Amino acid sequence: MADMKWKPALLAAMVIGFALIAGYQSQTADSPVIVPRPAEVMHVPVRASNVRGASGKEAPTASRSPVIATESDARRQLLAKFRSPGNGRALVLDSWQHPEIGGRFYASALVDLCASIVASTDLLAQGQPNLAGLPAENHTKAIAAFNLLQAKCAQFTEDEYSAYSRRALMSQKEGPDVLMSEVNQFIEVSRSGTVASRLAQTKKILETADPIVISDINLRLSLSKDDHGIYAYFDGEKYYVNEGPAIIAAYYLLPCGLGLTCDAGDPDLALLCITGPSCYADRFERALQEMAGGDVKKNDDILSMYHRMLSAIESGDAEKFVAP
Repeated sequence: MADMKWKPALLAAMVIGFALIAGYQSQTADSPVIVPRPAEVMHVPVRASNVRGASGKEAPTASRSPVIATESDARRQLLAKFRSPGNGRALVLDSWQHPEIGGRFYASALVDLCASIVASTDLLAQGQPNLAGLPAENHTKAIAAFNLLQAKCAQFTEDEYSAYSRRALMSQKEGPDVLMSEVNQFIEVSRSGTVASRLAQTKKILETADPIVISDINLRLSLSKDDHGIYAYFDGEKYYVNEGPAIIAAYYLLPCGLGLTCDAGDPDLALLCITGPSCYADRFERALQEMAGGDVKKNDDILSMYHRMLSAIESGDAEKFVAP
């Protein structure tokens, strides 16, 4: 498979987001918060027409519809709350009351996302986006993206960024959030567990088929290392991360098939649109243009890997993600 020669800044950002190399350890209540992928979710069925390469060639489709359709009623209701483009603070306050279905895990992901925006830009303090320097054709899209992030993030107080953060969630000793518990157990086992225990815990993660869980764990789902370096394992193959393999981009896309917002409403893409220079229609377009560099063959490799991994999650095939 051809190596992905991506922009260094993009690859670095993705690697940091996945918590790849820094200590190769789990987060603790006292460690720096690693901001997970956005908690804005929407069920976006993956159709071949959504993921065509630049050549127009249809990407291989998964074996069946995303597993999200089989979630419990309670979890589907939680996901439905996050489909709304409205007040993010209201969603967090409500979801925090339901750790039994993973509500606090979802809430902390959104809070940490908003906190990261506040820490890096004065965007939320503005009354309107600064369109200077943006291409004229992106002005309308940038305004829509600005309104989305304002609705999601502008209502939080400084204290709430702390009270509802991932750090706060991980420090709780009573009434643990079920999804946070699953993720913590996975990380602990992945650090020092046997192959059998890693398989068992990975299977539990796959069974959630939850887009926020998969987005949070991301590349760590199959991360391992040997004398040659750190690699992502899948279906009998090792993909060394320093070579920029297609599997990294596939992990970026993977939550799309499980319900994560992957259109222009994705907060990552919205922020990129406001700050310039690109307003992408969805993550697939970004993957084609930035991660595959517009190369049709590289993009097809990414899409093929994405569908193979999505199919493995749907079938609960943990062995494909765990290096023996």
